Amino acid sequence: AAGEDGGGGDSGHGSRDCGIYVSFVMVGRVDDLRGDYVGRLRNGVEFLRALSVEAGLSAEIVVVEWNPFPGKPRLVDELRPSIFPIAPPDAPDAGGCPAPPVRVITV
Repeated sequence: AAGEDGGGGDSGHGSRDCGIYVSFVMVGRVDDLRGDYVGRLRNGVEFLRALSVEAGLSAEIVVVEWNPFPGKPRLVDELRPSIFPIAPPDAPDAGGCPAPPVRVITV
């Protein structure tokens, strides 16, 4: 079928062909056991987004909040000021693929 090999198919980013689609999955929770976890997670997300754009990679970043502690802030609320809303500009000089969206799910 068209698009299965990355040739001519829609890879989820409009009509551009951004090649292989990669899902990066990060897991954690706000527990304050090792210092600035949210800051380190934010840096990791921003790093993955920048490298994905630079490489022209079609991707998504999924952050899984595992078993959040009662009374602690939710990870999505801690990340929201820096990575949401997710509407980064395209990078035409790097293949035209936009920065990957970020989703936070809780399990």
